[in-house]
Amino acid sequence: MSRLSRHLPLLVFAVLALVVALAGAAFGGSNATTPKTVKRIATQQINRLAPGLSVGHATTADNATSAGNAANAANAGQVDGADVCSRSVNVPPDSENHPLCAAGPLIVSALCVNGTSTTEAFIDVSSTQSNSWVFGTSTDGSTVSGVGEPFLLSSDTIVDVTDNSTVPSTGKGGGASLSVGAADGSSISGTFSVRADHTATDQGTCFATVGATTG
Repeated sequence: MSRLSRHLPLLVFAVLALVVALAGAAFGGSNATTPKTVKRIATQQINRLAPGLSVGHATTADNATSAGNAANAANAGQVDGADVCSRSVNVPPDSENHPLCAAGPLIVSALCVNGTSTTEAFIDVSSTQSNSWVFGTSTDGSTVSGVGEPFLLSSDTIVDVTDNSTVPSTGKGGGASLSVGAADGSSISGTFSVRADHTATDQGTCFATVGATTG
């Protein structure tokens, strides 16, 4: 039990005594104790009845705040229990698929191919489970298309953009908003984008971003 809890009844008694004394000062006339005297007496009583009484530093409150912050940090990669894929990544021009987000048999990946006169970037969706699907929309930067694969057998290219410009600060980009699922309950939902750059200084550069959740 804290010191505050042990001395609380005494403190209440002292406060009541102070109130009664002040009331007497207000209505008792010229012979009544002055408020200054009442305050001095009340202070003496409180010090005598509850020596050293104070409200210490709220360590438990600090601990509770720290615990809450720690929990938030631990859940930073989750939204309503779902894992989050949220990042940006330079995609090497090595003609290999680089996963952006994965769940169970499902993978959404980016691919970069550097040719002699072009740099091409892709967003692919694949699954190792035959009974999988993907739906949504995609764009190559100019045209929006629907995505509908009720049976995703292996791999499907959702976005394909090609840059053949040699002018600095140009490039080609595209993206997709996808909902990918599998019969085992795995899922990926969110947005994906990719950019290809074939300018002289950045030839063969591809860049991808993802903001999605998995289940």
